[in-house]
Amino acid sequence: MKKIFTALTVALIVTFTANLCAANRYDNDPNYVFVTAAQGSIYLSTRSIDVQEYNPPHYQIAGTFVWTNGEREDWFSVAIRYNWYTKETFSRDKNGYWQKDEIANPNDGGLGASGRERKFVDALFRAAYGMDFYGY
Repeated sequence: MKKIFTALTVALIVTFTANLCAANRYDNDPNYVFVTAAQGSIYLSTRSIDVQEYNPPHYQIAGTFVWTNGEREDWFSVAIRYNWYTKETFSRDKNGYWQKDEIANPNDGGLGASGRERKFVDALFRAAYGMDFYGY
């Protein structure tokens, strides 16, 4: 009986410690919104939302995201141009030129660049206006 109790206690301690290590400081911070998990977690800083153009149906919005895997963090900014009526979005490429995002499947579950862009747009739009851009 003593061995079973000791084994259960050790298992409980290991599980509790693993959960503490997996959590990060952004999970319970109201200034950060979880966006997606991509070999770590990506959060949007709600304080960084910047509506740069409000000319319906054309908009431009930007924000700062943080990627963390528990050991390190990378901060990056995303600026999106979009048309409310057509649901088209445009992002900057590596050279700084605006390119249309090719988002073929609205239910791609965040796999690949198209899903990632969709999640960034929805996170920015929800933080700025309290509603989803794509409406899915």
